[in-house]
Formats: sequence, structure tokens, C-alpha cells
Amino acid sequence: MTDHADVPTTACNRRTAARLLLGGSLVGLAAGVGSASADSGTGPATLAFHTQSGRRVDYAFEATGDVRPLDHAPHLDVPDDSVSTDRGTTIENGVVTGAIDGGYDVFAYEGHLAAFAIIDGNCAALRLWDSGESVAPCELEDRLPSPHWGTRGDPTVVEGCTTIDEPGYYVLGRDVSTCDREVCIEITADDVLLDGRGHAVEGDFEGVGVRVTGDDAVVRDLAVVEWDVCLQVRGDHALIQGVSLANGDRVFEDEPGDDRTIGLAVEGATGCTVRNVEIYAGREGAKLTSSPDAIVVDSSIEGGGIEATTGDDDRTEAVVLRESPDAILAGTECIGFLFGCLVDGSDRVVLRDSRFQSADFGLSGLRLLDCGDPTLLDNFSSGFQPIDLVDVTDGVLRGNRVRSTERYGIQIERGSNNVLFQNDASDNQEGPGIQLVDTAENVLVGNTIRGNNVLGPGGGLVLIDAVDNVAVRNEICENGGEQILVEGASSGNLFIENDTTCSS
Repeated sequence: MTDHADVPTTACNRRTAARLLLGGSLVGLAAGVGSASADSGTGPATLAFHTQSGRRVDYAFEATGDVRPLDHAPHLDVPDDSVSTDRGTTIENGVVTGAIDGGYDVFAYEGHLAAFAIIDGNCAALRLWDSGESVAPCELEDRLPSPHWGTRGDPTVVEGCTTIDEPGYYVLGRDVSTCDREVCIEITADDVLLDGRGHAVEGDFEGVGVRVTGDDAVVRDLAVVEWDVCLQVRGDHALIQGVSLANGDRVFEDEPGDDRTIGLAVEGATGCTVRNVEIYAGREGAKLTSSPDAIVVDSSIEGGGIEATTGDDDRTEAVVLRESPDAILAGTECIGFLFGCLVDGSDRVVLRDSRFQSADFGLSGLRLLDCGDPTLLDNFSSGFQPIDLVDVTDGVLRGNRVRSTERYGIQIERGSNNVLFQNDASDNQEGPGIQLVDTAENVLVGNTIRGNNVLGPGGGLVLIDAVDNVAVRNEICENGGEQILVEGASSGNLFIENDTTCSS
């Protein structure tokens, strides 16, 4: 074990930081950040419903993680015997439908609440607690996109390219082919459900396959293939579920423009939810711009590799979150792009439980630029792709794995006050496991930095022009050259109880 500092340990701020770390306070904070629980930050989120006897309410909600019923939840300030009188609830893939008639339903869920709706009954008759906080159900129903499971009546059948300008329930009656329109199917009305019933909207690599400009639309069970942009969303609170988007196999006579060969484009739309979507895209997979509160979950995004006649590879990003604060990317696989996920100017994003694997010459698995308060949890990046944070402040990285990249594992450049807790940055070829450049007041606790830099100049943990950073109880060993390397105008950094000999 090794302890050392590049300033005298009598520096007050360094001693204070060390006491906090060794006492477990910051470690506990890092362990809890990003949890769905609103009360203690240490467990799953919870929902509790209550109606008086004789007041039946049918409801539905969707969460981005597993949901399970609870017999009671005393911390929600409901009775310990809060067992529902109706246990006819159905739960499938985070989607819950149920009814209560004078009793309680109590649930725990991992992730985030994505949608809530009263299917039948009076919203005002229902009392709702969300992770210990009383919530007005009517307000919650208005704030989140409706799951639309209560759709009734005969649908309108769509047989070709069209504009849907009336609310309602629509289905594709057959595969739809391209026509002389810039957009094949355009949804301009609010409150539209378009069910593809497994059919396809097929193009010729020109224009837009499906465009949504109305609010509260649902598009599901549909394939959209061979368009410049397969699916474009410009309306608020859209739900895109069970959709396949493909335009990855394309050859250009000239270089493609920035607005071409995009699988999903979400533009200026608030609260878009993308669930169980498969994208096989040429240039960009899912591009979200100026779209706060977006959710992309349980999806697969693969780069097809568009080519010009010169054979140049023009793949760029699997996911782009640009000026889209409070967005969530979870449970998603991103394969075959230069960047797995690019986050630019989007504060408070959450990236969790996702896998990033690069194209042959990938640059970054995750690259965050000019962001505040991001949370990165349990992601895995491999194949030439590190995690890059540039001008990022107050971020939390916990449980991420970055292995076998061609360069370094994790790098923080500029920015400050980031916490790195229990990440694994190992076996990266030509750079350190973790590198801090021109950055200050970051905290590294319990990370594994092992077997890096076997082809480079040395260093498992490298600090360059880095000031007032703290590294405590990290495993930093079997790296090429020095295990901890401090260079440039670095000062005020503190290293305590790090294992540099693989003795633990």
C-alpha cells in the first residue's frame, strides 16, 4: 500500500477531504448517486396507491426497470398492512396494469418512472406516493406520456403514405412503399397512436419515413427502412416502442451531408421515450437535439457503415444528446460507431447499464462535453473506445468498466469536482487506466486500474497539470512504468492507501 502527496499533508483542505473519504462519507455518497430512490438514495424507488372502499380505479404505469409488488412499505407513511384488496395486477417488462377498489397497491421499481395513466375511474379518488413523497395523481398523469393501454374502438387503417391530422388510433394494413412525398407518414395531430402491426414503411434513401410533430403520440411495432431519416420526432411526450429503423447499407456518389442516414432524429421535443427500439444506421443512430427529459432504454443501435465511392467510412455517433438536459440512456447496446454516445451541453444526464463497442477506428465509447452533474453507472466500453469527460463538473462515475481500448481508459480534461467510485479501467493498451488533465478537485475511490499502458511510456494513474485531486484505496498495479505518475504543473494532490503491488 502506498500513501503520498505532492504537497505537505498539513494542507487543511486535503486533510479534510481525506477524513471524509476514510470516514466513508464521500464513499457513501458516491455509492448512492444515481439510485432511483428519492428518500434515502440507497434502494429502489417505490410507488403506493390507495383508494377508499368502493372507489375503484384502473391504472397503468411504465418504469425503465424491473417492477415488483410489495406487501407493505412503512417508510412511505402508509399502514404496515397496506396489502391491496385487488392483486390482479399484471407486470411485464416494466409495464404495470392494475386496479384497486378500496385498498393499497405498493410497488418497488429500479430505474425511472416513464409513464402513468388512469385507464378507468376518477383520478381524484386515488392517492399516490412516489418514493415517500405525496403526489397528485392527476398532475402526474398530465406530466408523463400516457401509456395508451386504454385504447378502445376500431382503428383507422392506413394503406399508404399519408398525413394523420386527427387524434385517434391508427394501424398499418400492409407494408407501405415510398411515394412522391418528402415524408411518407406524417403525424401532425396530438394524441395519436400508430400501430404498425409488424408492417414496414419502405423508402429509397430519400426523405423521411415517419415524422411526428403532434404531441403525445405513440408509434409502435413498426419497421422504417431505407430513408435519409427513418423516424423524426418534433412533438412533445412521444413514445416510440418496438420499432426497427434501418438505413445502414448505403453507398454515396459524393460525401453524405450531416442530415442524412440518421436512424432516429428527435428535435426540439420534450419528454420523448424510446423503448425496445432497434436501429441499424449509416451515419448516426439516435440523434437528440434540444430535447430535454428524453429516455432511451432497452434498445440496440448498430452502425452499418455508409461509404462514398472512395470507400471512406462516415459513421459517427450511435447516440447524440446535444443540449438535451435530464436525458436518460439505459440498458442500450451501441456497436460499430466512432463514438458510442456523445453528450454535448446536456446537464444532469444519466447514462447507465449500457454497452459501447467501437468501429475499427473508434474514438470514444462515451464522450461528454461541457456538462454539469452527469451520472454514469455500470456502463461497459471496449474495443478502442475510452470514456472522455471534457469540461465536465460535478459528475459521478460508478461501476463503469473500460477495458482493452487502444488508448487510455477514463480521462477527465478540465472541469472539476467529479467522483469516480469503483470503476474498472484495465488492460488498456497505449495509455493509463485513468488520466486527469488540467482538472481540479476530483475524487477517486475504490477504482481498479490494472494492466494498462503496456505499450506506452508508463503510468496507471496519470495526473498532468492537475490540482487538489484525491485518490484513496484504489488498486493501481501491474501497469507499465510508474503506477502513479504526476507531471506538469500538478500540485495539492493527495494519495492515500492505494494498492500499487496487487497485494489486496
